[in-house]
Amino acid sequence: MGKKIMSKKITYLLFISAFMLLLPASLVLAEDNVTTSNSNRLNQETEKNDDAEENKIKLFKVEKEKIKEEVKTLREEAKKKMEALKEKVKEEKNKIKEKREETRIFGREKALERFDNAILRVENLKTRITTQISKMEAQSLVIPETIKNLSVQADIKLTEAKKKIIEINILLAASINELSKENKTKLTALTKETQTLVKEAHQLLNDEVVALKQLIQERIQALKELNNQTENED
Repeated sequence: MGKKIMSKKITYLLFISAFMLLLPASLVLAEDNVTTSNSNRLNQETEKNDDAEENKIKLFKVEKEKIKEEVKTLREEAKKKMEALKEKVKEEKNKIKEKREETRIFGREKALERFDNAILRVENLKTRITTQISKMEAQSLVIPETIKNLSVQADIKLTEAKKKIIEINILLAASINELSKENKTKLTALTKETQTLVKEAHQLLNDEVVALKQLIQERIQALKELNNQTENED
């Protein structure tokens, strides 16, 4: 009887070990310096905290849908304005001025494209993390809400970054002329704020990866100890 139990525990241990190998390279980040905050997050888990975190996530998801529609509407309006500027350039009779304005519009579109790509990379990482968490939970591994909430916090950062990008888009699409000194200052501030939000979102996801790896390692260690205890009893 004891040997059968031990066999099942060893099998489960091997499964967890194999599962760690399935984590994509983008998730298995080289984080040798696991922070104390991550450790504390795992050690202070309680059902009460989990319920509170889960409620926060539900509220955010509702709010996120509203913001998503707002951002979508503003983005479409900004794109229409940019397209209108491009059409206006074609009406310019002075070829030198036309070329200069085309270059200006092209530069503005490329700047917006870089922001979009930066957000897309972080969102892709978030999606991969969410997928891995789903797989872990499907195998009866309990993931604390405080860990999953890191993705929610990252999502909040990304949503705020998208709103900043809309502001940048509107600013750049307001006129075909060179930006005024005031608008250049505003653009610089918005750019820095957007970069900070995207960076913070990425860091939150990195923290989540580290926390997940640590959680799995703790589960493996617990199973090893349980296995050793079973062997000693036999």
